[in-house]
Amino acid sequence: MTSFIPGSLILYHQPGSGLPPWPSIYCTDDVPPKAFLRTRPLGYVTPILKLAGVLDASQLRWATTTDLHEFDPHAADKDTMQSNPGLADAYTVALEVLESDLDLDHWKAVLGGQDHDTIVIDSDEEDDDSDNDPEMRLALTRSLVDFHSQKVSLTPKPEFETERSNILHDSVFWPPERPGLLSSPIPRRKQTLPPHGHAQIPSRLLATTPSPPRRVRPLAPSPWSSKRPGFPLSTPSDDGLLSPSHKRKLNGGDRSSVRTDSYGFPSQSSNCTLSPMPLTSDDDLPPIPRQKKPTSASELKPFGRTPEISGMHRKGSTVKQRPSTSASQSRKGSNTSAAPLPNEDVIEESLEESSQFVQVFVGPKVEGDPEADPERKQHRFQLMKCHVWERPYFRNAVSAHSYLTPIGENTWELEHPRLSDILPDDFKLVAEFLSDGDFGHRLPQDEEQVAETFAQCISAWESAELLSMDDLLDHIVEKTRKTQPWWDMVNVMVFACSVYQSEMSLQAHDEMKALLSEYIADFFYVYIGDDHLSGHFLARLQQLPELERDVFEKKAAQSNQRLPPREEAVLQNE
Repeated sequence: MTSFIPGSLILYHQPGSGLPPWPSIYCTDDVPPKAFLRTRPLGYVTPILKLAGVLDASQLRWATTTDLHEFDPHAADKDTMQSNPGLADAYTVALEVLESDLDLDHWKAVLGGQDHDTIVIDSDEEDDDSDNDPEMRLALTRSLVDFHSQKVSLTPKPEFETERSNILHDSVFWPPERPGLLSSPIPRRKQTLPPHGHAQIPSRLLATTPSPPRRVRPLAPSPWSSKRPGFPLSTPSDDGLLSPSHKRKLNGGDRSSVRTDSYGFPSQSSNCTLSPMPLTSDDDLPPIPRQKKPTSASELKPFGRTPEISGMHRKGSTVKQRPSTSASQSRKGSNTSAAPLPNEDVIEESLEESSQFVQVFVGPKVEGDPEADPERKQHRFQLMKCHVWERPYFRNAVSAHSYLTPIGENTWELEHPRLSDILPDDFKLVAEFLSDGDFGHRLPQDEEQVAETFAQCISAWESAELLSMDDLLDHIVEKTRKTQPWWDMVNVMVFACSVYQSEMSLQAHDEMKALLSEYIADFFYVYIGDDHLSGHFLARLQQLPELERDVFEKKAAQSNQRLPPREEAVLQNE
């Protein structure tokens, strides 16, 4: 899979936004302000900074692995730049970045002074630009206030409702005028025309001027209550994961099990509700660190915060969100004297100290790696706790003790003994699967994406074996089957050697062996006739007799199918 260097230029393309790939900066979690980090959505995402004429925290985005591409200064033509406001400025700034050779510390300094209490994220969706005009927004606000005042004068209301309307009228926020743009303090090495041909616009790369309030992009609702439950208690579900022992080959056992995984790959975020997990005793789980208040199952809410929380709240930064439509309708229909509902899309605690996330340290310890944690010397990942909590393979197979260990007062860490043997780039695929139920390209469109998807399946397969993730192995089988033909004879042989050399023996291994051996049998003479592959191919067949047997059996079956009916009948009589 493609790996980007922190601070490097990339192209960010958000599916469904209608925008072309946008020049951006690949960032790490220590670059954005803390208030932006609290807006992290579900799934494995990386912060990126979209380039623009004026840079501030509103240009930060969360991007998945498939949204990022290598930077190409000629990716957008002149017509594309003219039809997308701001794109020409973004490419101009990108060229200045290439000339100035800026590193990650520069972008950290640009965003360092913007750690405000509220981070407002711009929307990438296509909409009317007039909504972003301060004068237009001021006129709309005044018209709404006038309409509200007329409605109050025509409709009699109780006394307390009239007072509430007056308070609303007095507390209207009038947005300030947008200050002028500042010039760029980046030293120009030379004034040249960009290679893509559009006129160079004066850069405002470091003009971190405040922006007027904008529409807030709704975040995915938080799937955990803000109370500190010791451990989630759940209801049995038909969609539960099968343990590896159910799929292992048993002597004389029935192997015609029905596969529950489909290529539709529904998102696993639906499993983030609090549900009871069958436990034999409390001794199976690690102790609960400083539980503040016992929580009953009836008090748990699947989304958002409860108003009675005291211990988990942190003073300072919050992320304000627009209330959902259903919540607004319920407020309109409710009694006006009732207490206001809490904002359930607000996360008021640091991501590193949140009980909703689990820290995972992956890979060997490396000195001097800028992406590694400075204390642990390993790459750190943060996953939603609901995505890893009930996974049976995150328990010791012998003692049944959980690998999820409490650290500090309010956080968790996944301490699996094989995490140090997994490369961080490979674990990104595992993190995507744990969060979304899929990884890499969902629907490969061309030969290049198919080859990249197949390479991702090889990397994810090795990681799944190290972690004994039987559901991920089954998923890789389905994903590999759906992406045929694979167009990569070398990687097919490499994958086949890896699968046939494995010491594990699950149903997924049998199905993957059948897929790969049949493909090799189909292209058997191509392997033999290739001067570069034939020697290695024959050597691998001799080293792996099981692979040799399966390939020759399928090749013999294919030869029998090509025989004329008469000759086939003679062979059967003999």
